Amino acid sequence: MNKSIAIFLLGVQFAVVIGLNDIFRGKLHRFAVKNKTNIEQFNLYVENEEEVYDTQQSNDATKGCAAAALIRHNFYRQIHEVPPLVLSEKLNEYSKRRADSLANENTIYHHVPNYTYGENVLYFRSLEGIHDLSFVAVEEWYEGIEYFDFNWEEGVMSAASRAHEFTQLIWKDTKELGAGAAKSENGGVFLVCLYDPPGNIIGQFMKNVNPPTER
Repeated sequence: MNKSIAIFLLGVQFAVVIGLNDIFRGKLHRFAVKNKTNIEQFNLYVENEEEVYDTQQSNDATKGCAAAALIRHNFYRQIHEVPPLVLSEKLNEYSKRRADSLANENTIYHHVPNYTYGENVLYFRSLEGIHDLSFVAVEEWYEGIEYFDFNWEEGVMSAASRAHEFTQLIWKDTKELGAGAAKSENGGVFLVCLYDPPGNIIGQFMKNVNPPTER
């Protein structure tokens, strides 16, 4: 069944996601093979993913999203040879507050005062057939790599707003991650990830956005 998901980062973008979690896992494995990624790392990822999945089988599908988000972020960061992120309880709390605010207003907008933190936001119109919010979210954000060229000059990289979810995800200098989700009255779910230090800093793309490693 098709799932419509809206993605927002420094603007408004839309995407359609097809299928269930196993499809995303298959796509991830094909990407790992295509890019000669360490398959042992992928297998470890899948093992951890199963453990996180067990924590998400509750009446509230928004629970457990922070731990799952960390695993998925660090899988992709390993591909780009940047240091893994660690979870921040403070950012988890802030992310949950942001998600609650968006759910209460039932609208999407970016609001991080003074750009203190980086931010990625995903809106799910429905959770039908989706048991892992974070898997879907990080997969969607990473697909922004299609709109980025690692051979571009610095100024062009900074202007590539359609890739900013992707570049924040693998931004080298980012060290901490927080994630939170909330459901609105109409059944939609808002997932928010916050990053510290923030990425997508003008003039710093070339030193912070590594191409995928080929082994």
